[in-house]
Amino acid sequence: MTAGYQRQNGFTRRPHKLQLLSYICILGELGVFFALIFPRLYRLRIPAVLLFGVSFILTFIFWLASACIDPTDESSIREKNARIGKGHFEDQGMRFYCDVCDTHVNDDSKHCRQCNRCVRGFDHHCKWINNCIGARNYKVFVALIIAVLAMQFTFVSFGLVSITGTVETKGDIAITALIAFSTLSAGIFGIMDLNLVLFHLYLIRRGKTTYEFILDRRAQSRNRVVPEESRRRSEQSEANEGGDDIITLRVPGAPEEQQIERRSVQSQITGNSCDSPESRANASTGRSGGGNQTSEGHLQLNRMTDVSFISLL
Repeated sequence: MTAGYQRQNGFTRRPHKLQLLSYICILGELGVFFALIFPRLYRLRIPAVLLFGVSFILTFIFWLASACIDPTDESSIREKNARIGKGHFEDQGMRFYCDVCDTHVNDDSKHCRQCNRCVRGFDHHCKWINNCIGARNYKVFVALIIAVLAMQFTFVSFGLVSITGTVETKGDIAITALIAFSTLSAGIFGIMDLNLVLFHLYLIRRGKTTYEFILDRRAQSRNRVVPEESRRRSEQSEANEGGDDIITLRVPGAPEEQQIERRSVQSQITGNSCDSPESRANASTGRSGGGNQTSEGHLQLNRMTDVSFISLL
Protein backbone atom coordinates (compact mmCIF):
# COMPACT_ATOMS: atom_id res chain seq x y z
CA MET A 1 0.00 0.00 0.00
CA THR A 2 1.25 3.49 -0.79
CA ALA A 3 0.38 6.79 0.76
CA GLY A 4 -1.92 7.79 -2.11
CA TYR A 5 -5.35 9.18 -1.32
CA GLN A 6 -6.03 10.25 2.26
CA ARG A 7 -9.43 11.22 3.65
CA GLN A 8 -9.49 14.37 5.75
CA ASN A 9 -13.12 14.35 6.96
CA GLY A 10 -16.53 12.80 6.36
CA PHE A 11 -17.19 14.90 3.28
CA THR A 12 -13.99 14.06 1.42
CA ARG A 13 -14.63 12.04 -1.72
CA ARG A 14 -17.88 10.11 -2.22
CA PRO A 15 -20.22 9.45 0.76
CA HIS A 16 -20.79 6.01 2.24
CA LYS A 17 -24.22 4.40 1.79
CA LEU A 18 -24.84 4.47 5.56
CA GLN A 19 -23.96 8.15 5.56
CA LEU A 20 -26.63 8.73 2.90
CA LEU A 21 -29.08 6.63 4.92
CA SER A 22 -28.47 8.86 7.96
CA TYR A 23 -29.38 11.91 5.85
CA ILE A 24 -32.63 10.25 4.76
CA CYS A 25 -33.57 9.20 8.31
CA ILE A 26 -32.92 12.59 9.92
CA LEU A 27 -34.58 14.64 7.19
CA GLY A 28 -37.44 12.12 7.01
CA GLU A 29 -38.14 12.45 10.73
CA LEU A 30 -38.03 16.23 10.42
CA GLY A 31 -40.58 16.16 7.60
CA VAL A 32 -42.94 13.68 9.27
CA PHE A 33 -42.84 15.55 12.56
CA PHE A 34 -43.73 19.00 11.24
CA ALA A 35 -45.96 17.89 8.35
CA LEU A 36 -47.98 15.15 10.08
CA ILE A 37 -47.45 15.04 13.85
CA PHE A 38 -47.25 18.75 14.65
CA PRO A 39 -50.70 19.69 13.20
CA ARG A 40 -52.33 17.08 15.48
CA LEU A 41 -50.81 18.23 18.76
CA TYR A 42 -52.92 21.36 19.32
CA ARG A 43 -52.06 22.56 22.86
CA LEU A 44 -48.80 20.63 22.86
CA ARG A 45 -47.42 22.42 19.81
CA ILE A 46 -45.17 24.85 21.69
CA PRO A 47 -43.40 22.24 23.88
CA ALA A 48 -43.21 19.95 20.84
CA VAL A 49 -41.44 22.60 18.76
CA LEU A 50 -39.08 23.45 21.62
CA LEU A 51 -38.13 19.88 22.53
CA PHE A 52 -37.90 18.41 19.06
CA GLY A 53 -36.44 21.57 17.55
CA VAL A 54 -33.64 21.83 20.11
CA SER A 55 -32.77 18.13 19.88
CA PHE A 56 -32.72 18.31 16.08
CA ILE A 57 -30.49 21.40 16.04
CA LEU A 58 -28.06 19.81 18.50
CA THR A 59 -28.03 16.61 16.47
CA PHE A 60 -27.22 18.57 13.31
CA ILE A 61 -24.45 20.61 15.00
CA PHE A 62 -22.73 17.61 16.59
CA TRP A 63 -23.14 15.50 13.45
CA LEU A 64 -21.57 18.23 11.33
CA ALA A 65 -18.71 18.69 13.81
CA SER A 66 -18.03 14.94 14.06
CA ALA A 67 -17.89 14.62 10.30
CA CYS A 68 -15.84 17.79 9.68
CA ILE A 69 -13.13 17.39 12.34
CA ASP A 70 -9.96 15.80 10.99
CA PRO A 71 -8.80 13.20 13.57
CA THR A 72 -5.49 12.53 11.78
CA ASP A 73 -2.45 12.24 14.06
CA GLU A 74 -1.12 15.80 14.35
CA SER A 75 2.48 14.54 14.30
CA SER A 76 1.89 13.03 10.88
CA ILE A 77 0.42 16.31 9.63
CA ARG A 78 3.29 18.39 11.03
CA GLU A 79 5.95 16.13 9.56
CA LYS A 80 4.37 16.22 6.10
CA ASN A 81 4.05 20.02 6.31
CA ALA A 82 7.70 20.33 7.39
CA ARG A 83 8.81 18.45 4.29
CA ILE A 84 7.29 21.12 2.07
CA GLY A 85 8.67 23.98 4.12
CA LYS A 86 5.62 24.66 6.29
CA GLY A 87 6.78 24.65 9.89
CA HIS A 88 9.32 22.52 11.77
CA PHE A 89 9.12 18.94 13.03
CA GLU A 90 11.24 17.04 15.58
CA ASP A 91 10.92 13.25 15.84
CA GLN A 92 12.92 12.88 19.04
CA GLY A 93 11.29 10.50 21.48
CA MET A 94 8.76 9.14 18.95
CA ARG A 95 8.93 5.33 18.87
CA PHE A 96 6.47 4.58 16.08
CA TYR A 97 6.68 5.13 12.35
CA CYS A 98 3.98 4.35 9.77
CA ASP A 99 5.29 3.32 6.38
CA VAL A 100 1.90 3.83 4.76
CA CYS A 101 1.70 7.45 5.91
CA ASP A 102 5.52 7.69 5.71
CA THR A 103 5.60 9.70 8.94
CA HIS A 104 6.26 9.32 12.65
CA VAL A 105 3.13 8.79 14.73
CA ASN A 106 2.20 8.84 18.42
CA ASP A 107 2.07 5.70 20.52
CA ASP A 108 -1.75 5.62 20.64
CA SER A 109 -2.23 6.03 16.88
CA LYS A 110 -3.64 3.39 14.56
CA HIS A 111 -3.70 3.38 10.78
CA CYS A 112 -7.19 3.23 9.26
CA ARG A 113 -7.22 1.54 5.87
CA GLN A 114 -10.57 3.03 4.90
CA CYS A 115 -9.30 6.59 5.41
CA ASN A 116 -5.64 5.76 4.66
CA ARG A 117 -4.32 7.76 7.60
CA CYS A 118 -3.13 7.33 11.17
CA VAL A 119 -5.66 8.44 13.77
CA ARG A 120 -4.52 9.37 17.27
CA GLY A 121 -6.61 7.82 20.05
CA PHE A 122 -8.41 5.68 17.44
CA ASP A 123 -11.83 4.54 18.65
CA HIS A 124 -13.51 3.26 15.50
CA HIS A 125 -14.34 4.17 11.91
CA CYS A 126 -17.95 5.38 11.80
CA LYS A 127 -19.62 4.77 8.44
CA TRP A 128 -22.69 6.76 9.50
CA ILE A 129 -20.64 9.97 9.37
CA ASN A 130 -17.99 8.59 6.99
CA ASN A 131 -15.17 9.59 9.32
CA CYS A 132 -12.84 8.09 11.90
CA ILE A 133 -13.55 8.73 15.56
CA GLY A 134 -10.39 9.56 17.48
CA ALA A 135 -9.05 11.76 20.25
CA ARG A 136 -9.91 14.98 18.41
CA ASN A 137 -13.61 14.27 17.78
CA TYR A 138 -14.56 11.58 20.32
CA LYS A 139 -16.27 13.96 22.76
CA VAL A 140 -18.29 15.50 19.93
CA PHE A 141 -19.27 12.01 18.75
CA VAL A 142 -20.54 11.07 22.23
CA ALA A 143 -22.52 14.34 22.33
CA LEU A 144 -23.94 13.42 18.91
CA ILE A 145 -25.30 10.02 19.92
CA ILE A 146 -26.81 11.54 23.09
CA ALA A 147 -28.50 14.25 20.99
CA VAL A 148 -29.79 11.60 18.59
CA LEU A 149 -31.22 9.67 21.55
CA ALA A 150 -33.03 12.81 22.77
CA MET A 151 -34.38 13.42 19.27
CA GLN A 152 -35.72 9.87 18.96
CA PHE A 153 -37.31 9.99 22.41
CA THR A 154 -39.05 13.28 21.57
CA PHE A 155 -40.26 12.01 18.21
CA VAL A 156 -41.64 8.77 19.67
CA SER A 157 -43.34 10.57 22.57
CA PHE A 158 -45.22 13.08 20.44
CA GLY A 159 -45.82 10.47 17.76
CA LEU A 160 -47.65 8.29 20.26
CA VAL A 161 -49.65 11.27 21.49
CA SER A 162 -50.76 12.05 17.94
CA ILE A 163 -52.17 8.56 17.33
CA THR A 164 -53.78 7.80 20.71
CA GLY A 165 -56.66 10.25 20.52
CA THR A 166 -55.14 13.01 22.66
CA VAL A 167 -55.21 15.27 19.63
CA GLU A 168 -57.41 17.92 18.05
CA THR A 169 -58.41 15.68 15.16
CA LYS A 170 -57.60 12.10 14.23
CA GLY A 171 -57.25 12.77 10.48
CA ASP A 172 -57.46 9.97 7.95
CA ILE A 173 -56.22 6.42 8.36
CA ALA A 174 -53.34 6.75 5.90
CA ILE A 175 -51.71 9.60 7.82
CA THR A 176 -52.21 7.79 11.12
CA ALA A 177 -50.61 4.65 9.67
CA LEU A 178 -47.63 6.64 8.37
CA ILE A 179 -47.15 8.30 11.76
CA ALA A 180 -47.37 4.90 13.48
CA PHE A 181 -44.77 3.41 11.14
CA SER A 182 -42.43 6.39 11.60
CA THR A 183 -42.85 6.25 15.37
CA LEU A 184 -42.08 2.52 15.44
CA SER A 185 -38.99 3.02 13.26
CA ALA A 186 -37.76 5.88 15.47
CA GLY A 187 -38.35 3.72 18.55
CA ILE A 188 -36.27 0.85 17.17
CA PHE A 189 -33.48 3.21 16.13
CA GLY A 190 -33.67 4.89 19.55
CA ILE A 191 -33.20 1.57 21.35
CA MET A 192 -30.14 0.84 19.20
CA ASP A 193 -28.77 4.29 19.91
CA LEU A 194 -29.42 3.90 23.66
CA ASN A 195 -27.32 0.75 23.60
CA LEU A 196 -24.54 2.67 21.87
CA VAL A 197 -24.73 5.54 24.39
CA LEU A 198 -24.54 3.15 27.36
CA PHE A 199 -21.63 1.31 25.75
CA HIS A 200 -19.59 4.50 25.29
CA LEU A 201 -20.41 5.72 28.79
CA TYR A 202 -19.04 2.38 30.02
CA LEU A 203 -15.89 2.86 27.91
CA ILE A 204 -15.40 6.38 29.26
CA ARG A 205 -15.70 5.09 32.83
CA ARG A 206 -13.12 2.38 32.10
CA GLY A 207 -10.83 4.76 30.22
CA LYS A 208 -10.80 2.64 27.07
CA THR A 209 -11.56 3.07 23.39
CA THR A 210 -13.79 0.78 21.34
CA TYR A 211 -10.70 -0.59 19.62
CA GLU A 212 -8.97 -1.36 22.91
CA PHE A 213 -12.17 -2.95 24.25
CA ILE A 214 -12.28 -5.33 21.28
CA LEU A 215 -8.61 -6.24 21.67
CA ASP A 216 -9.16 -6.97 25.36
CA ARG A 217 -12.18 -9.15 24.60
CA ARG A 218 -10.15 -11.09 22.06
CA ALA A 219 -7.36 -11.54 24.58
CA GLN A 220 -9.79 -12.75 27.25
CA SER A 221 -11.36 -15.22 24.85
CA ARG A 222 -7.93 -16.77 24.33
CA ASN A 223 -7.22 -16.79 28.10
CA ARG A 224 -4.46 -14.25 27.65
CA VAL A 225 -3.86 -10.98 29.47
CA VAL A 226 -2.64 -8.09 27.35
CA PRO A 227 -0.88 -5.48 29.52
CA GLU A 228 -1.32 -1.83 28.64
CA GLU A 229 2.29 -1.54 27.54
CA SER A 230 1.81 -4.54 25.23
CA ARG A 231 -1.23 -3.16 23.41
CA ARG A 232 0.81 -2.63 20.27
CA ARG A 233 1.96 -6.22 20.30
CA SER A 234 -1.61 -7.48 20.05
CA GLU A 235 -2.13 -5.48 16.87
CA GLN A 236 0.65 -7.19 14.92
CA SER A 237 1.33 -10.83 14.05
CA GLU A 238 4.76 -12.39 13.82
CA ALA A 239 7.04 -11.14 11.06
CA ASN A 240 7.10 -13.41 8.04
CA GLU A 241 8.43 -13.07 4.57
CA GLY A 242 6.07 -12.00 1.82
CA GLY A 243 3.88 -9.86 4.09
CA ASP A 244 1.71 -7.12 2.64
CA ASP A 245 2.61 -4.30 5.08
CA ILE A 246 5.93 -2.54 5.54
CA ILE A 247 6.77 -1.75 9.13
CA THR A 248 9.47 0.77 9.92
CA LEU A 249 11.27 0.41 13.23
CA ARG A 250 13.38 2.70 15.37
CA VAL A 251 16.62 0.88 16.20
CA PRO A 252 18.08 2.14 19.52
CA GLY A 253 21.87 2.58 19.56
CA ALA A 254 22.36 2.27 15.81
CA PRO A 255 24.28 4.90 13.82
CA GLU A 256 22.15 7.76 12.54
CA GLU A 257 22.42 6.59 8.94
CA GLN A 258 21.15 3.17 10.00
CA GLN A 259 18.54 4.44 12.45
CA ILE A 260 15.65 3.14 10.34
CA GLU A 261 15.27 -0.56 9.64
CA ARG A 262 12.53 -1.87 7.34
CA ARG A 263 10.96 -5.30 7.38
CA SER A 264 8.03 -6.91 5.62
CA VAL A 265 5.34 -8.24 7.92
CA GLN A 266 1.87 -9.67 7.53
CA SER A 267 -0.67 -7.55 9.43
CA GLN A 268 -3.61 -9.57 10.73
CA ILE A 269 -5.42 -6.54 12.09
CA THR A 270 -7.36 -4.68 9.43
CA GLY A 271 -5.99 -1.19 9.17
CA ASN A 272 -2.88 -1.36 11.36
CA SER A 273 0.52 -0.52 9.92
CA CYS A 274 2.44 0.91 12.88
CA ASP A 275 4.85 -0.96 15.10
CA SER A 276 7.53 -0.53 17.74
CA PRO A 277 11.03 -1.98 18.25
CA GLU A 278 9.92 -3.97 21.30
CA SER A 279 7.17 -5.84 19.47
CA ARG A 280 9.46 -6.67 16.55
CA ALA A 281 12.18 -7.90 18.91
CA ASN A 282 9.69 -10.11 20.74
CA ALA A 283 8.30 -11.40 17.47
CA SER A 284 11.82 -12.34 16.37
CA THR A 285 12.37 -14.16 19.67
CA GLY A 286 9.14 -16.07 19.25
CA ARG A 287 10.03 -16.97 15.67
CA SER A 288 13.50 -18.26 16.53
CA GLY A 289 12.08 -20.13 19.51
CA GLY A 290 10.07 -22.45 17.34
CA GLY A 291 7.64 -22.15 14.50
CA ASN A 292 4.46 -20.15 15.00
CA GLN A 293 4.76 -19.66 18.74
CA THR A 294 4.45 -16.01 19.71
CA SER A 295 6.13 -14.20 22.61
CA GLU A 296 4.53 -13.30 25.95
CA GLY A 297 1.81 -10.71 25.55
CA HIS A 298 1.72 -11.24 21.78
CA LEU A 299 -1.71 -11.99 20.37
CA GLN A 300 -2.52 -13.20 16.88
CA LEU A 301 -5.77 -11.68 15.67
CA ASN A 302 -7.65 -12.23 12.45
CA ARG A 303 -10.08 -10.21 10.33
CA MET A 304 -13.07 -12.46 10.86
CA THR A 305 -14.77 -11.36 14.07
CA ASP A 306 -14.28 -8.47 16.47
CA VAL A 307 -12.67 -5.98 14.11
CA SER A 308 -15.81 -6.11 11.95
CA PHE A 309 -17.80 -4.82 14.94
CA ILE A 310 -15.97 -1.49 14.70
CA SER A 311 -17.30 -0.91 11.19
CA LEU A 312 -20.91 -1.17 12.42
CA LEU A 313 -20.64 1.77 14.80
